[in-house]
Amino acid sequence: MSFKRLYNMTGNDPALNRRIASIFLSELDAFRKKLEVFSTDGDRDTIQPVLFKLSPSFIIFEEDQLVKQLEGYINSVEENISEAERMKTYTLIQKELEEFSHTLSQFLSAS
Repeated sequence: MSFKRLYNMTGNDPALNRRIASIFLSELDAFRKKLEVFSTDGDRDTIQPVLFKLSPSFIIFEEDQLVKQLEGYINSVEENISEAERMKTYTLIQKELEEFSHTLSQFLSAS
């Protein structure tokens, strides 16, 4: 993961970079819990507003592709996709979110 967008946005201000990353990391943890609930109840009305709110932050951290995967996964509730396929996608997304969270944590501890 590169932090070019973050650095460009903040003028490479280390304090602001840490603050943004720290806030997003805490929001990311809450989002992951809501995504876990969504994986069992399929309630798009609960998860979509949260993803909408967090999408710009994902993009600042250059995770555009992850946003597309999340949108596809959330929209898969209305599509005729098997439960096994949805769970496979959910597992992959959770792994990517875990890696992203770990990277942000490392960024914060190195700053």
